[in-house]
Amino acid sequence: MTGLNHVTRRGAVYIWRRRLPARVSKTSYIQISFRTSRFSTAKILANIVNSGFEACNERMKSKRITKTEAQRFLSDLVAQKLEQIEEERYYEPDAPTPEEWWQRYLAQRSRAVASRLVAARGCAAELLPEDNAELGKGGYSEQDLSCIHKEIAALKTEIATPEYEASSRAMAEADLGRPDCDAPALRAVRSLRLVAQAEALERFDRRKVASPYPNLDLDLPPAISDHLHLVNLDPPKPLERRRYSDEITSIVSD
Repeated sequence: MTGLNHVTRRGAVYIWRRRLPARVSKTSYIQISFRTSRFSTAKILANIVNSGFEACNERMKSKRITKTEAQRFLSDLVAQKLEQIEEERYYEPDAPTPEEWWQRYLAQRSRAVASRLVAARGCAAELLPEDNAELGKGGYSEQDLSCIHKEIAALKTEIATPEYEASSRAMAEADLGRPDCDAPALRAVRSLRLVAQAEALERFDRRKVASPYPNLDLDLPPAISDHLHLVNLDPPKPLERRRYSDEITSIVSD
């Protein structure tokens, strides 16, 4: 027995060995040779390596979605939503009357506003007097506000279903590398999904986008392209699945 935590002596040298956290690997160990036979040197190295490993371990316990991860996730979601809306719009039958077209437009615009409100407030979302006043200044009528109210109620019902939670967990695991998604991370995924929906709906504004193609790469004068709000999303970058593996490796190097 050496009297040092996680240190054993093999032959003429001291070895430090620890199991990796289960969230990183259920079977793997990390092992470092101290390359010394002196107990005093091994004791100093053991303290340094144990301290570094514990600090790294504490960071790995955090499942908080970083700003960079959220941005990549959101960019990918918006691209997917745009493709979905484009597909639906392509096969959508012509509106038989101007009134029918207007109702479709109101429903889309109202759902975009409702999505942003529910993303920010969750199941507590509701149109407050301040919201009504601000939307009124933006040109929303009483009919618009009524539509938004209905969309908020529908979204609150949707996000409370087990199916929505299950799909959010699946997305957190597949796209963010979090198989054990805790409540705050799950709430963040839900919010990002709703923001992506609002962003896609706003970019596919029926009054401003030439249906059903919002992403045509046309060489138009700036004034026209600005009016059409043509979208040119950068392709999403691949996500890093394990955020702190490099730091564990750096402990070995040190």
